[in-house]
This record gives sequence, structure tokens and C-alpha cells, in this order.
Amino acid sequence: LDDVELAPMLFDYASLLCNKRKYDDAMPLLEEALRIQKAKMGLKDACVAHTLLRMAEVNVFKKKFDASLVALEQVLFISSSFDENQAIDISLCHYLLGITYIAKENHEKA
Repeated sequence: LDDVELAPMLFDYASLLCNKRKYDDAMPLLEEALRIQKAKMGLKDACVAHTLLRMAEVNVFKKKFDASLVALEQVLFISSSFDENQAIDISLCHYLLGITYIAKENHEKA
């Protein structure tokens, strides 16, 4: 398999694992998908943003709020460069940001 074909497969399988709450199994797959996506498509790509958002979600569930904050800030940065044909679930991003800020006791930003 070509890396470009492998990345979405890794993401999809990791998403299935996330749906089953197998976050420890999902994270290495997401990390590998992200590595491939960044190398092949660059940072400002919708696939990169989707993978970062899923990683942030996993980190919130695992209570790794510093890591979730980094990923969510990257998602917002990447999505700011999208044109009208590209989309990311910004509402989920803001929801996860709220949870992260509350967990970090930063209630003003939440």
C-alpha cells in the first residue's frame, strides 16, 4: 500500500477503536496517520485537521488536557485557511476546547 492510501485506513480504523473506547489502541494509529498526512499533504490539509481533532478527542477522554489543547489550537489554525469547499466540525472543536479549559480551571476561556 502507498502511504497516501494507508493514512485514511489508519484513521478509519482508529475511529472505530475510539467508538469502542479503545483509546490506547487508537492513538498510535492516529499518530501514524498524522505523520503520513503531514509528510504527503502538508500541514494545512483537511485530513490533517480531522486527525488532529480525533486525537484531541482521545486526549480529552484520557484526561490529557495539555495535549488536547495543542491539537485543538492546531485544528483552529488549519481550519482558518480553509476555503468554503473544505470543512471541519468546528462545533466539536469548540466543545472539546470548553472541556479542556474547564479541566485546566481556565473558566474565562471556557
